[in-house]
Order: sequence, then structure tokens, then C-alpha cells
Amino acid sequence: MSATELRSALHGLEIFAGITDEQLDWLVSVSQPRVLADGEVLFRDGEEATGFHVLLSGGLVVTKVVDGREEVLTRHSTEEESAAAEDHDGKPSAAHRFTGELPLLTDGAYVATAAASGPSTTVVAYPKAVFFEMLTRCHGVAAVLIPVLAWRIKSSEVQARKRATVEALGTLAAGLAHELNNPAAAVARAAQELAPALDRLTRTAQAWARPPPARSAPSSTGWPTSWTSCRRR
Repeated sequence: MSATELRSALHGLEIFAGITDEQLDWLVSVSQPRVLADGEVLFRDGEEATGFHVLLSGGLVVTKVVDGREEVLTRHSTEEESAAAEDHDGKPSAAHRFTGELPLLTDGAYVATAAASGPSTTVVAYPKAVFFEMLTRCHGVAAVLIPVLAWRIKSSEVQARKRATVEALGTLAAGLAHELNNPAAAVARAAQELAPALDRLTRTAQAWARPPPARSAPSSTGWPTSWTSCRRR
């Protein structure tokens, strides 16, 4: 990419729209263009933050591994249709065109992994020292960067709350499953003991159903016949 093409591409971005020609010339002189292949990593989660990256073409997918599973946090795209699909959560349009500013401002490490999405992704890197000089020289940059920065912080908090909610629901579900399993086990044990109990109950019912033994008929005296015979003797 020639200096003229780079100048035109940078001037067309919202974050650099308010800078002067002199500032734009300086920006071109310190730019480090880089073309990424599809899937090529721009930076990794946990690595020391070394630069501010501006997306000129193509796309970036930002991911983070949470509890052993890779989650897509957001996508940056230069295509209007793809960018619009990511704006459902209030994402500013300018947020699609740059990344990496937050860990530079906090002097920390990258908090996620960014990789190219598409066959031809072009980014421009600005080292940490150049990024801070950019904020000093080009006051219009901060006016665009700060609202995006605020959105990203808020978005991170929302995602963290969602993960906490999912974890809490998982714990609750496990607790309910445990509580439901105990009565189920009790019912199973009771069912095993039911057959012998029914057998005993059946035998008892049959015993009650048998007719009582026959008794001797009373004599004319009102005494049982056996007693009358005894008295005659």
C-alpha cells in the first residue's frame, strides 16, 4: 500500500475524520500496515499490549476462553452489512475500526484474542508510544475513542454478569437435581419393599376370610348338648 493510498484510507475513518492535513501526514509516517491471512492472530489474550490497531479492510473476530470454552466477544468488520449485524447491542460504528486501546491505557495485557476473519484483512499498527503521542497531537481522536472505550467497558461488565448468571443457574440446577434425586431414590427403595409387604397383607386377609369353627347347637334347656349329657350322668 502506497503512502497516498494509506493517507486516503486513514482519512476516511471516523476516528481520524477530524484531524488536520498536517496531523494526517504525521499519522501516515508512523503507520505500520500489515496484511493478515484468514485466521491469523493479531494479538493473544494475556500477551503484553504493545500496540493500537486500526482496521482498514476485512474483519476481526475477538474471542476469549472462559471455563475451557472459546467464546466470541465481538466482531469487527469493514463491511456495512456485517457491521450492522453486530450493532444490536448498541455497538458504536467507530468501534469496528480499531482495537487494543484499553490495555494500552491501563498499562496491562490484552484481555482477549483477535484474529483475522476473511481472506484479506489489512490493519495498521501504532506502537504504544506512538498511540499516546497520537492522543496528544490529534485531539479529535480522543473525541471518538472515549465513547467507544466506555461502550467496551460496559459491554465487558454485561458479559461478565451474564456469565455469572449462567454459572448461578448451573449451580441451582445441580442443587435441584440433587434434591429431586433423593426422593426418587426413596421411592425406588419403597417399591422394592412393597412386594413382601403385599404378600404379608394378602396372607392376613386370607386368614380373616376363613369361616370360624362350628359351635354345638344348644339343648332344650338352653345349655349346650355336651353340658346336658354331663348333668344326666
